[in-house]
Amino acid sequence: MISIALLFTALSALSIGGYRYLAQQRGWVDAPNGRSSHTRITPRGAGIVIVALTVPATVLAAAQNSLFWLSLLPGLGIAAIGWWDDLRGLPTAPRFACYWLCTLLGILAWPGSTALSPALMVVGSLGLLWLVNLYNFMDGINGLAALEAVFVLAASLLISPLSPYTEQFTGSILCIIGILSGFLVWNFPLAKVFMGDVGSAFLGFLLGLLALWSSLLKGPPISVWLILLGLFIVDASYTLAVRIITGQRWHQAHRTHAYQKLNQLWSSHAKTVAASMGVNIAWLLPLAWALQRGWLTASTALTLAYLPLAGLCYVLKAGIPVRTEV
Repeated sequence: MISIALLFTALSALSIGGYRYLAQQRGWVDAPNGRSSHTRITPRGAGIVIVALTVPATVLAAAQNSLFWLSLLPGLGIAAIGWWDDLRGLPTAPRFACYWLCTLLGILAWPGSTALSPALMVVGSLGLLWLVNLYNFMDGINGLAALEAVFVLAASLLISPLSPYTEQFTGSILCIIGILSGFLVWNFPLAKVFMGDVGSAFLGFLLGLLALWSSLLKGPPISVWLILLGLFIVDASYTLAVRIITGQRWHQAHRTHAYQKLNQLWSSHAKTVAASMGVNIAWLLPLAWALQRGWLTASTALTLAYLPLAGLCYVLKAGIPVRTEV
């Protein structure tokens, strides 16, 4: 399986190089503006390659689980919406509505949904919708979204190595990590391409879907995944809450997430990403491990994980534009 994952790494790197050339020719590029964290015109939408390779990679790695493909199909709808938004732009309301429909279909196609009430299905779809959008919000500097996904996927295997979840999904996850590694060749530390909504929204859906399957197959429960994703969840949620409370246009692009404030302070994407991965490995992973082993309750582990991150958001004044800081 390692050899197949390496093959997908090479395919990803080569395909994204080809996509970069095509995007430059077609004008599929992002130009820097006042809300950007980059300074050069850069091809966008390269996440379409991640999506295109993830489907055959997961088919090859875990073809026996036909139900997984059914639950994954709405993710392709999310990717298509993101792709259209990258190239042409979409109003916020219809884009969110389409995303919600896809997440609801994803919940309905998940085998565990048979045990859920209609109310819980709606709550689950809204949670998955938030993960799709927050992953999009957090894709603002080089390498962060891809490396976060690599960390979460690898940690989910490490924490529960002998579960039915790892037995069914190890191959798929290794291939996805390989695909993301091929993308990182072009995106980190210097970005020659951007993932775009097509990639970030799809990754948010994929991680949420794997979390649901993990809970069903006696892998890490949802609470463990919430800890592993804590850096993204807390930053996105805290920043959004502040923007809503202070009367800002919360759906408008901005540079006030905690990671963006840190990046402005350090003027280095690489340092910001390294610090983020350091928090993941040194703080969130041990807490997730302790929760999985039963050494901590879910409420205690989540509190220990989230409170320091929320405190950091407060210190960095996440959600507050520079012009209104006091």
